[in-house]
Amino acid sequence: MKILVTGGNGFLGGNITNHLRKYINYKISIGVRHIDTSFLTKNDVELIELPWHSKAKLKKICSNFDILILCAGMNAQECKADPIKAIEFNCLATARLVSAAVELGMKKIIYFSTAHIYRAPLYGDIDEMTLPESLHPYATSKRAAEDVVLAAHRINQCQAICLRLSNVIGTPANTDVKCWSLFMNDICRQAVIKKEIQLTSSGTQRRNFVTISDLNNLVQHVIENNYSYMDRPIFNVGGSWAPSISEAAEYVSSIFLEMYGSKIKIIKKHPQIGDINFELNYISEKIKNNKFVFGNDYEDAIKNLISYCNNTF
Repeated sequence: MKILVTGGNGFLGGNITNHLRKYINYKISIGVRHIDTSFLTKNDVELIELPWHSKAKLKKICSNFDILILCAGMNAQECKADPIKAIEFNCLATARLVSAAVELGMKKIIYFSTAHIYRAPLYGDIDEMTLPESLHPYATSKRAAEDVVLAAHRINQCQAICLRLSNVIGTPANTDVKCWSLFMNDICRQAVIKKEIQLTSSGTQRRNFVTISDLNNLVQHVIENNYSYMDRPIFNVGGSWAPSISEAAEYVSSIFLEMYGSKIKIIKKHPQIGDINFELNYISEKIKNNKFVFGNDYEDAIKNLISYCNNTF
């Protein structure tokens, strides 16, 4: 089975690529905006430069693949800085590639969306029927791309699945990946380098976390199962842990103390008017009902991330 992973040299795509390439029945190629020759020397997978603005050229590329996994996209900071470009790439470029894939009879398309389409901050009970309310350019551009993917599923009878991902805990696939703005990556890196964790808020906001090992296993599960019977193949992907930012930092601190015997100081801002520790229940029962089981091994994921930071920085 031939699989094309866009953004396969990034945090999410890189981990998925490394996981799938362990299996001989999958032949993985990575789609990127620009070929990085240094990356080529570190991996034995094929790199393909994707001409995002040319549907004809994209069709030629897609003709060689059975499955398309869409991980490429601008992150939240980039989208906020340039909302128009966010729509152009996260939505329109994705639409061009999806259209090319569908016209060639692609068997399955897996699109990574985000939990942050729902609201900011996330709070309360959130399942796939919750109305998306966020107006952040990152959220709106990802939500628009979801419609493109769902149209491919409903109209063109291609299995096209949207995964609304919460916050991932995991190490990058290689040292070139820029993933240190992610919350858990950031605080683990701070713990190693500074021997302290400095939060940019009072730490009351809650976040849901999922481990990279669970995510990798989920992608394989989605590849191997049939979703053609579903009218709306959208799945929340979140784990069982939804701590406050402060609680997450305390947990990292306790694990660091266990690993290295050093206590990590946590610095946070004074509470502001309106800071409320809302509960968060990011419900992922729909994918569980499709026979996927989350491992939720957060301690192991955080230990791996701290060890990676300690060996890298």
